[in-house]
Amino acid sequence: MNRKFTKGQIIMMAAGALVVVLVVLVIIFGLRHKDNIPKFEFSFWGIESLPVYEKIIADYQKLRPNITVKYRQVGEANYENDLINALAAGQGPDIFMVKNSWLLKHRNKIFPLPENQLSFFKFQQIFPNVVSQDFTLNEIVYAAPLSIDSLVLYYNKNFFDQKSVALAPTTWQEFLNILPQLRELNYAGEIVKSAAALGGSTKTISRATDILKLLMFQKGASLLDPELKRAVFNEAKGKEAFDFYTKFANPASPYYTWSDSLANSLNSFSQENTAIIFDYYSEVQNIKAKNPFLNFAISPMLQFDSGQAVNFAKYWGYTVAAKAGSLRGPWAWDFILFMTVNDQVADMYLTATKKPPALRTLINNYINDPDLGIFAKQALTSRSGLQPDDIKVDQIFSEMIASVINGRLNSAKALQQATDQVTLLLKQ
Repeated sequence: MNRKFTKGQIIMMAAGALVVVLVVLVIIFGLRHKDNIPKFEFSFWGIESLPVYEKIIADYQKLRPNITVKYRQVGEANYENDLINALAAGQGPDIFMVKNSWLLKHRNKIFPLPENQLSFFKFQQIFPNVVSQDFTLNEIVYAAPLSIDSLVLYYNKNFFDQKSVALAPTTWQEFLNILPQLRELNYAGEIVKSAAALGGSTKTISRATDILKLLMFQKGASLLDPELKRAVFNEAKGKEAFDFYTKFANPASPYYTWSDSLANSLNSFSQENTAIIFDYYSEVQNIKAKNPFLNFAISPMLQFDSGQAVNFAKYWGYTVAAKAGSLRGPWAWDFILFMTVNDQVADMYLTATKKPPALRTLINNYINDPDLGIFAKQALTSRSGLQPDDIKVDQIFSEMIASVINGRLNSAKALQQATDQVTLLLKQ
C-alpha cells in the first residue's frame, strides 16, 4: 500500500534522521576524542606528609582520569639542595614547592603559568598583593600559594601580669613605653630578663633579618631598586630602620634589652626569660613542645602607624618544572590551579594543616577565626621583597647587624658594605 507523506511529515522525518546521524557522529568522535586525551604521570615534591594531599590528589584524578599525581615528601632542612640536585640530574619533580623568596634565584627552573589558564590580572584579584610581588615578574605568574604566614608578636601572659602590663602593645611607641617595665637588669647593667628578642643577629634571634627587613618596609625603604639591578636599603629610610633595630642591643641605649650573648630567642622565650618574641605561626607547635605549660598569646605585629599597617610574609608556593615543557606543563598547572584557586580544595588543605589562608575568599572566611584571624588579616598588608639569594642575603644582613652591635662599624658603613654585597649578588 503506497502511502503519501505530507511536506511537513517529510521535513520532520528528515530532521529526525539528521538527529540520529548527529548522535552517532557525536558518539564516534566523542569516543575518539576521549581516546586521544593525553595521559600523564606527574611527580610532586613537597615538605608535608602525604595525608595532607591524599584526598586533594584523589579528587583531582577523578576529575582528570588521564592524570596521575605521585607525591613525595622531602625534608624541609635539605629541601632546596635536594631539589636543585635532582633537577640538575634530570630526575627532579614535575611539580614542586618554592619559597616566596626564591623567584630571582630559581625562575630559570620554572615553566610559568600559561596566560590562557589564568591571567595575571585575575591572579592579582584572587590573592593578596604580596603574592603578586613574590611570584610574578613582568606580569608572568611563576607560582601560586595555599597559605600565607607572617611575623606576629608572641608574648608571655604571666610575665606581663607580673610586671603589671595589662595589654600587649600594638605600636612600636607603645612597646618603647613598656620596655623598661618588662626588662630586668642586674647591678652591672646586664640583662637578666629581656623585654624582647630584638636588636641581635641571627646568632641568637632566628628571625632577626626578617624583623629588620620589616622595619625597613615600615619606614618606607626598599631592598632593591625597581629594575632589580642594585640594592638600595642603605638610603635614609633604611638607615633609620637599621638604627632603630640595633639600639635594642646597645648597652648605652635606654632601650637596651638584648645581647648576642643570650640564649636563642625561642629557647629564652620558652624558658620565660624573654617577654616578647617576633615569629611566625609555624613556630606555635615548636614553642608548645619546648614548654607545654607556657602561658603565651599572639598579637598582631607592631606598627609605626597602626592606620598604615605593613607586615612581613614568609610562605610557600607551588610551581611546575621547566622540564615539563609546553605539552606537559599546562596539565601540571591544571593540577596546581585545582589545588590553589578552588576555595573548597584550598580549604581542605587548611583544615588538614591548620595553616592561615592565601585566597582572598578564604581570608574573608577566616578573618575572625580565634587562631588564624590575625594571620588572615595580616596577609592583606604583607610584603617580603624579591632577593637574589635569600640565604646569602640573610647572612649579609646578620653580619651587618653583628658588625654594628660589636662596635666594628658604624651603621652607615655597615649598610654601605651590605648593599654593595647584595648588589654584587644581583650581578652574578
